[in-house]
Amino acid sequence: MQLIPGQVLAPIDLAGALRLAGARDLDIAIARQQVWRAIADLQQARALWLPSLFLGPTWYRLDGQVQSISGQVITTSRSSLFLGGLAASASSYAAAPPGSGFPPLTGLSSVLRFSDAIFEPRAAKRMAAASQADLQTAT
Repeated sequence: MQLIPGQVLAPIDLAGALRLAGARDLDIAIARQQVWRAIADLQQARALWLPSLFLGPTWYRLDGQVQSISGQVITTSRSSLFLGGLAASASSYAAAPPGSGFPPLTGLSSVLRFSDAIFEPRAAKRMAAASQADLQTAT
């Protein structure tokens, strides 16, 4: 291809290439969304290494009657202060953060998936590359 003197070159983007190839506007929008989704998945996978920080106090106060273990009803006035903090890997903390109230009856639990933190970014990077290669072959 030879350039004509004085001809202005315009950069081409994904939408322009698909439009020149005869794609419909809907197909162009779908292709653009697929690329954005692949890039977003890659960014989300990279964020698995970032810790989530939880910090917070909770204060409970009870004025009134409670039943003791022996069955006796007693009038009481009590308060409790909970302080807590935690650093957990993203999306691995399965229970409420410390300081957010009483723990569930089963206690605090956490699932650390180091394999996801290692392999999710790799998989997302390959999916993004495959999506971009798919667009290049379509144009």
